[in-house]
Amino acid sequence: MTLTTGSIGQYLNSDDAKTLKEEDRDHLSQLQMVLGIADKLQPENLSRSQLNDYVRVLNGF
Repeated sequence: MTLTTGSIGQYLNSDDAKTLKEEDRDHLSQLQMVLGIADKLQPENLSRSQLNDYVRVLNGF
């Protein structure tokens, strides 16, 4: 799965997200904001790929 501001937004609006703790929803919202800023600053930057790799590592825990 590729992590995008849209995919995070869809998840945050889903029924699954309602089961998250408020702190976890806040973290996802902050990540969504950071990805949006990264896209606006340098859309072709590798930052999205690096963030995707980071999220994949975190999902392993």
